[in-house]
Amino acid sequence: IIQDEVLAHRLGLVPINVDPDALKENESLRFKLDYKCQSKNDGNVYSKNLIWVPDNDQADRISPTPAAIHDDILIAKLVP
Repeated sequence: IIQDEVLAHRLGLVPINVDPDALKENESLRFKLDYKCQSKNDGNVYSKNLIWVPDNDQADRISPTPAAIHDDILIAKLVP
């Protein structure tokens, strides 16, 4: 079990590749993390599992798609 505060802190440390000039003032990015552990060997959740969810017109304005700079940053370890 990972506490919400610890998970939030780890997510906040993941560097995101996005052009800051493409964002409006006080605008934020939203990511979805949906991962289910199926067996003992696939319980690692990595930054590559973060999926950008664009709000309003963000998909039209922001290019390339915001994502983690490194795909192999370990966020959490899960067990079935």
